[in-house]
Amino acid sequence: MLQLKARDLATEICLDEGLFAVSRSWTKRFLDANRLSLRRRTRHGQVTPDDARAVAEQFRKKVQEIIIEHNITEIYNADQTVRNYEHLSTHIIDTTGTRTVWVRSCGKDKSRMTVMLLAASSGKRHAPFVVFKQPPSRIPATEAFNHREQHGFGRTLWRSVKPMQEASGIEIYCNAKGWWNSKLSLQWLEHHFAHRDSIGEEVLLIWDEFSGHWTEEVREYAASINVLLLSAPGGYTSVCHPADIAWMRPFKLRLREQWIKDMQEQFREHQEGESQEADVTAFSPTAPSRAKLIKWLDSNWSSLPKAVIVGGFSRIGIPSDQREAPETESRFEEDLQNVLQILAKSGAAIDVGNEAEEEIEH
Repeated sequence: MLQLKARDLATEICLDEGLFAVSRSWTKRFLDANRLSLRRRTRHGQVTPDDARAVAEQFRKKVQEIIIEHNITEIYNADQTVRNYEHLSTHIIDTTGTRTVWVRSCGKDKSRMTVMLLAASSGKRHAPFVVFKQPPSRIPATEAFNHREQHGFGRTLWRSVKPMQEASGIEIYCNAKGWWNSKLSLQWLEHHFAHRDSIGEEVLLIWDEFSGHWTEEVREYAASINVLLLSAPGGYTSVCHPADIAWMRPFKLRLREQWIKDMQEQFREHQEGESQEADVTAFSPTAPSRAKLIKWLDSNWSSLPKAVIVGGFSRIGIPSDQREAPETESRFEEDLQNVLQILAKSGAAIDVGNEAEEEIEH
């Protein structure tokens, strides 16, 4: 583009093409003289930074108005992401001029899982939901039973998945495509919000415009459990969605680091095995199992700093209440209960309810 623009300007001032060659050295001198450089893009699209700032400010005001109007004290943000079993780099070091750049993989570079994350403005992280891709049963009755009782898994797979779920606290589901859908949205809302202590108070949930979040059934169920749904503006989630603003990127990077460490460990074990054997075999990496992926997901999500999550909410003007009940209050309650139990056992404490009622009647 720079060379084309330079040639256009040269034509406008009637400069002979033979006298002005837009060479690589001229381009470098021009960039250096104007303190410019060739940069790799970090974002692309039709949304300009000024537009994004204006939309972010409008969204911030809308959130604050909802908080005041409905007396909201609990604000949540949910976002889903797709994570592959492998995280192969698009760049690799190879001999200059090589036409075909070959990369050894585990054979599962297309395999994936969908992860739904939920966090509160206080910085509290809630248990993720994970959706794996799994072919359904060909028998309709069996398939219906699997989804109703076993999160979509067959009998054999559920025996291995259920212990993983109980050990990690992560809800693990599967379907034919491995994608999120409206049925999962209903199950997710029921799991996280239907049994909360403050069910009588309204809470605010911010998530994106994915169609599975906004079906009539999902809206009605959310309203029935006092969950106000608010969508982050499409195309502007990078400035309006707390997850995209602050904590989704470090979460993804941590998962990729785990995969790289696993590959390094496999290669180290392969080298140690070669040193002990006469026959040299090619290194054949193995893709992580579902159990290993769940373990990585659990450790990375639970170790994500609270300040990172709180920072995402603060960027859109949502206050964070991280106050905790003083320990003295809980200790006082425990001591009081112990004293009452001792008095009851010794007979020093008696039921005076009936006597009090008689005194009131007289």
